[in-house]
Amino acid sequence: MKLRATILLVCLFMTSVLLGDRRIPGIDSIPAAQGDTAQPVQPQKQNPQTQPAQDSPIQLQPQPTTSTQPTRETAQPTDQRPQPAVDAIRKLKIEAAPAEYPYSVRISWEVDPTNDTEIYVARFVRPPATKQLVLESENITTPPLGPKETSFLDRNMPEGSYYYAVVTGFQLSKRGTLALKADENYSTRPFIIQRKRLTDDPNRPQQTPYNPTNESRPTGATPQITGLIAISSPSSVKLNWLAAGGVARPNYVVYRGTQPFSNPGAFAGSTRLGTTTEDRLNFEDPNPVSDKVVYYGVTVQDRESGREYRSLTEGVSFVSYTHRIPVMDASVEPFLPRSLVTYLVNKNTIKLIWVDPAATITGYQVFRSSRPIASAAELDRAYLIGRVTRQESSYTDTGLGGGIYFYALIPIDEQGRPVRALAEGRTFTGFGVQIRDSKISDSQRDDKKDDKKDDKKDEIRPDVKPDPRMSLFRASVRDDSVNLTWSVDNVVRGDRFLLYRSTASLKSLSDVRSNGVLLSELEWDARQFTDSKLPVGKFNYAIVILHDGRVDEKMEEGRNYLPLPAQVRVSSVDAQKIEPVKDTSKDETAGTDRDINEILAHTFEKGRYEACIQRLMPYRKDKSDAIRARALLYTGISYFKLGQFKTARPFFTEPVVKAQLPERANFWYKRSLEKLR
Repeated sequence: MKLRATILLVCLFMTSVLLGDRRIPGIDSIPAAQGDTAQPVQPQKQNPQTQPAQDSPIQLQPQPTTSTQPTRETAQPTDQRPQPAVDAIRKLKIEAAPAEYPYSVRISWEVDPTNDTEIYVARFVRPPATKQLVLESENITTPPLGPKETSFLDRNMPEGSYYYAVVTGFQLSKRGTLALKADENYSTRPFIIQRKRLTDDPNRPQQTPYNPTNESRPTGATPQITGLIAISSPSSVKLNWLAAGGVARPNYVVYRGTQPFSNPGAFAGSTRLGTTTEDRLNFEDPNPVSDKVVYYGVTVQDRESGREYRSLTEGVSFVSYTHRIPVMDASVEPFLPRSLVTYLVNKNTIKLIWVDPAATITGYQVFRSSRPIASAAELDRAYLIGRVTRQESSYTDTGLGGGIYFYALIPIDEQGRPVRALAEGRTFTGFGVQIRDSKISDSQRDDKKDDKKDDKKDEIRPDVKPDPRMSLFRASVRDDSVNLTWSVDNVVRGDRFLLYRSTASLKSLSDVRSNGVLLSELEWDARQFTDSKLPVGKFNYAIVILHDGRVDEKMEEGRNYLPLPAQVRVSSVDAQKIEPVKDTSKDETAGTDRDINEILAHTFEKGRYEACIQRLMPYRKDKSDAIRARALLYTGISYFKLGQFKTARPFFTEPVVKAQLPERANFWYKRSLEKLR
């Protein structure tokens, strides 16, 4: 989610309704900020008599908590309130996070005492030295921070080089001025994240910060928890953490105070909220202090001796947090399910249940993560593990290994658009479900020490799953139809099959992209497809798996492409209609901006990047420079989203793209370079 989208959500909403445009933040240009953060604009309700329902785009995020609405006179010179300083943010510091948070960055700063507006932290791939670059950066503070907060932890980041800027709502408003100063409110030196590869240590699988088997813990002798995080619900604050080591049978004691738990003396003025056992790594504060900065800390208590260890670390076992009651836009609320609950069915299965919303929807997308999916950024990082229809009110996630799992349930409206509004207990879970690694006793190991086959089975990690792989692909011809069937190993919910046809060879992924016509994008459980009303001729077919946003590049005869073309001998269909008309010979423009927008709405915005590449192909040689540039740009971005950075990069250096869309071409070109380093 982009910073401009956070501040001007309502302005963009009205622009989209009036213009019928579908613009994507960070990719399509969006008008600069017009609102005043000190005077929030209230969302306008749709009038069903004047605005058709199908033209109303879904609100992507909940509206930020509103403050008291000032009158018109507050903007006049008679306003006696002190104006926040132009240089409200100073002494920006970027440093590595504590060792308990691998691949994370700690951002800290000083804030002027006069600041009374929210604070945003922006992340970019180059120094955000101008206001325009700040607006194009990724907003990693959703919701924004309080006006007096002075630090933020950017956790579990992907590999790359990053720069940061910290700005206030006043600086981005119509009244304010954003003065960017190097190493004062934006960084000039990159912070580099380099992840350890599996090949670096083949005997040790990668861990994530929220996996209970994570051995990245404090090196001191004092036991303490790690990974403490707080999430707001309408009436409570929910805490999650990772288990502590060093104590055989621990209890966990939860505190809330007004001072940091940096030393044992801070506990004197704090409130002891409650205690949990080692089997429960979460806690709910049912009576939170709203709109004020408080500190939550969790200590370890030895159940045998009663000793409590009160040595805590900031950002690890105690955190600062401000509870704000979430506010949901009225146009979005009817689409959201209710009473979303997750629970452990058995040692490797978690079940989700919910109550359907009042509004009519077509189904849901189900996401899974090792962190609470409480923001758009976390939703983008989460795995899409499946889809369910409107008729289903539960989902079962099976075959899970040891870890803590969080889920999001995103409804799909009648136009096929995901309603990406995040509300705890409705579209995402505030508590994680823990699955413990299965243990084998020493006596069992001794009994099997001479059985090499069983020893190898014991060494298999339950959380390591092989990628799906096509095992058989075949075709049968009947009249003017070709019936295609296939089988696949290790396929999981969320995977998709991309089915292609061509009169030319489809023996490699390059052949598929250059010659293939995308027939259909099928769900994970599909095993057959009928291509009907074909003309007389020979047709080659190929099938590609889309798994975790990436396509399987291994093409093998008989597995994912046919050894011989399927031959249709009888048909009344004109053979010239089967293959797409080449646009190179057109004398007229192939399309308009509206055509491109429709393609993006049905493919790109839904994560169907392979389909987007295919649908945009005729427009990549359009006579209109503007249309051609957009088609080439989005083709490159689609390859980027599929992880094919080397293929994506040349699209951003096309002369027409650089001439028509210079800023965006440069942005995505540099992102591709960062990924290839």
